[in-house]
Amino acid sequence: MKEKSTNLTIPHVNLPDASHVRFTKVSLKKNTEAHIYDNCLPANVFKEMQDILLGLNFPWYYNEGALYNEDTKYDPVKSPIKKYQDNVDVYQFTHLFFKQGGYAWSSYTENILPILNVLDARAWIRVKANLGPREPKHLVGGWHYDSSYNKNTPYNDTITAIFYMNNNNGYTLLETGDKIKNVENRLILFPCNVLHTGITQTDTKVRVALTFNYFGKDK
Repeated sequence: MKEKSTNLTIPHVNLPDASHVRFTKVSLKKNTEAHIYDNCLPANVFKEMQDILLGLNFPWYYNEGALYNEDTKYDPVKSPIKKYQDNVDVYQFTHLFFKQGGYAWSSYTENILPILNVLDARAWIRVKANLGPREPKHLVGGWHYDSSYNKNTPYNDTITAIFYMNNNNGYTLLETGDKIKNVENRLILFPCNVLHTGITQTDTKVRVALTFNYFGKDK
C-alpha cells in the first residue's frame, strides 16, 4: 500500500494514551486516504471486549446474505475489480447496536464503549457487529457503500470505521485494490464514498468485526 499525505479531512480519534498505538496513513483515490490504528485499545481493554463478543452469551442474528436478509432484496453494485465478483452464497450473523431512524441502542452497547469513545463521533448513523463463518476459499461478501442515498450514490461527508476483533486470513478489499488484513485490535477509518467488500477467511471458525458509520467532529 502506498503511503502519502493528502488533504482529506479524516477525523481525529480520541486516544488518551497513544503510546501503544501504531499509526499508518494510506493514500486512496481522488486525494483521499485511510487511517489505520494498530493496537488501538490497551491490551487488557481489548481482551475484555473480545471475550464478550466471541463468548457463548453474546446474541447474534442470522442474515441470509452479507448485504441483505429476507426483508432486503439483493441489488448488487458492479464490481470495480476484475475477478472479485459478489458471491451470493456468503452469509453472516450480525448484532445491530444502533441505526439512525428510530432504532434504540442495544442493551449490549456498554460492552463496546471503549471503541465508541475512541471514535468520538459527532453523530452516529449505524453501529453493527458482523460474524462470518469459515469458507473453503476466499469469497467476496459484496461490494457496497456503508452510507448511501442509493446503491450507487454514497454520502460524501461521513466516515466508515471497521474494528477487527480477531486474527484471521480474511480481509477488507477497497475499490483501489488495497487489502486491509484482519488483525485483532486494528481500527481502520476511510470515507463512506469508498466502495469496499469483506473477503471471507479460510482458517479460523469465525471472522468478527465491528463496523461504524458516523459524522466526525470538525478538527
